[in-house]
Amino acid sequence: MEDLSNHLACDLSYDVTVLTTKTNQAGLPNQKPFPYKIIRQRFLFNKKSNYILRGIFGILGIFPMLLRVLFKKRFDIVLVYSPPIFYGLIGVILKKIRSSKIVLNVQDLFPQNAIDLGIIKNKRLINLFERIEKYLYENYDLVTFHSINNKNFSQNKYKGSIGKSIVAHNWIKLHKDKPTKTEFSTDNIKFIFGGVIGPSQIGGIIDFIDGLSILNNSKISIDIYGDGSSKSELIAYLKNKNLSVNLFDLIPAHDYESKLVEYDVGLVCLSEQVKTPVVPGKLLGYMKLGLPSFAIASEGNDVHQIISNSHCGLSSKNNPQEISESLNKLIKQDLKELGKNGFEFAKNNFSVDKIANKILSSIE
Repeated sequence: MEDLSNHLACDLSYDVTVLTTKTNQAGLPNQKPFPYKIIRQRFLFNKKSNYILRGIFGILGIFPMLLRVLFKKRFDIVLVYSPPIFYGLIGVILKKIRSSKIVLNVQDLFPQNAIDLGIIKNKRLINLFERIEKYLYENYDLVTFHSINNKNFSQNKYKGSIGKSIVAHNWIKLHKDKPTKTEFSTDNIKFIFGGVIGPSQIGGIIDFIDGLSILNNSKISIDIYGDGSSKSELIAYLKNKNLSVNLFDLIPAHDYESKLVEYDVGLVCLSEQVKTPVVPGKLLGYMKLGLPSFAIASEGNDVHQIISNSHCGLSSKNNPQEISESLNKLIKQDLKELGKNGFEFAKNNFSVDKIANKILSSIE
């Protein structure tokens, strides 16, 4: 959201206020000056917290966050990032009380993703979350989905409930006309994965490592920078395994991008149980720098189509043998050319100015 907020404030001269949380997570640039007003509400949880606890704090968090903006100036447009879907209710309240136009930016399909992963099993709880999701779709002036299959999935599930909706891909701010990453190794090909290690990612990470083990190529290594509820499972899995896999703590977000250029391939991992066609934002982060991508996701996920269309790397389903074969193909290709392809595709399709203009023209 930082790139979008900067673009609206600096390039389009909008008066922007950002309402967000303040947790114990790494990567919150507390001292960084912003060209817009930012309001942080502290919550006592992080990505390792129990899901039930996070859910309770998420629901309770609606009230203090709403009070931080309800009696301030009227906002012409309110854009809400979802999930968590509870915060979507803040937008509806501002629409009804302050007559704001509201946009729901859907990044993941909750609760369906949690149902697929077995995190939520209680039918009453599922029904509650789905009723909230449907209510938001019915009341928002515009709903944006970051891929066509995410949009189709929701429209099929809630037939007639979604009003105006568009596909607005995740966006990036390009700081250069050419890829930052220009040098690649052929003798020691280093992969990187960074971010949350939770139920949505752990299966894909282990599938990748199993595929790497089958390939048994000493030229390939992977560094994983992450944290989350499934990190202990990954540590246990790696114990007593003689693999070129290095596990590190999560690093601050503002340091992560500079770390990426030290690697040759960026890794995107989703567990096989993730059936919603979500596209992880890290894919665009790789493309932005000119870093080739290798993705693991279930069949039907939009990440396969994006990588295929952009020619920025290769992807595989959650099958270690297929992963091994795809890796063998990838390391024989021109990594610099793949990275350049991804950069050009991102510039033409995912630049923040194009996505922002699409959203604004659809709501104004």
